[in-house]
Amino acid sequence: MSDVDAMTSVEARLMAAALADLRSDMSEMRQSLNGVQKALESLVRMDEQQNNQRQAISRAFDEISKERDRRETMESRVHLLEVDAPSYKELRRWVIGGVLTGLTLMGAAVFKLLISDPLDRGYTRPQAQVIQQQQQQPQQGQQRE
Repeated sequence: MSDVDAMTSVEARLMAAALADLRSDMSEMRQSLNGVQKALESLVRMDEQQNNQRQAISRAFDEISKERDRRETMESRVHLLEVDAPSYKELRRWVIGGVLTGLTLMGAAVFKLLISDPLDRGYTRPQAQVIQQQQQQPQQGQQRE
């Protein structure tokens, strides 16, 4: 008898049972590996999402930094304007005062021109004498009466 024939049915049954256990262990390992594969895929997705979030946060902080720089620049410009503001106020007062003085002088000149005596209107001397004589003649006629 050969070795195969020498195997008894008990040994064959034991080997069949061991083989069945080995198959079930292999099946469990396959299921475990599938679970590990799914978990690994999930980790890869999560890592991608975290990388995207890191990049977004980095961009946000860069924008915040740029805005801070812009704000600081604006604050320095406003500070310079605030420092110069009193001189601008004084200059504005002088300009307004000058304009009002000029308008007042022009108004006075127009007023004087409107109510002034004919002698002040720039007539020549003989014309002024004629006007004076004309004004005096009615007055002399009133005195004779």
